[in-house]
Amino acid sequence: MSRFLRIITYNWPLKVAAIALATILYAGLVVSQSSFEFGSPIQIRTLNQPAAAVLLGNLPPVTRVRYVVSGDVGSPPTADSFRATIDLQGVDPQAGSTYVPIDVVSVDPRFLVVDWEPRGINVQLDPKKTKIVPVQVKTGDRPRISTSASRWSFPRR
Repeated sequence: MSRFLRIITYNWPLKVAAIALATILYAGLVVSQSSFEFGSPIQIRTLNQPAAAVLLGNLPPVTRVRYVVSGDVGSPPTADSFRATIDLQGVDPQAGSTYVPIDVVSVDPRFLVVDWEPRGINVQLDPKKTKIVPVQVKTGDRPRISTSASRWSFPRR
């Protein structure tokens, strides 16, 4: 009995590590075999945009999402099943173009997001500036509409 116990306990950390590695590899194989791809574009939303800045240009959509289904699928996902966001907190409007990572999550609990493309985009914020400009209105003759020609006409001086 003690010989059998020695065989089991001999080098036990290596045996436990081998079992853990085999489990992780098997789980990775199962996940990679059961993932699906969603190819419709998903609009990117902005979070924490500074109030004193304006986003220049349009944001490109997320073009590809890989996901895993948990349980029975039922109906396939739609563009509303996923949410793509970028966080603009900490982006300096004076710095020019800045790389921001995109975060994609599933709104529907049946789907688990595995991967997406693109992983990030370059954005540029423009500082919003206000300026007080004096306006002077010149008074004078108002334009009249000629009933015969349906054009604007100005009285001659």
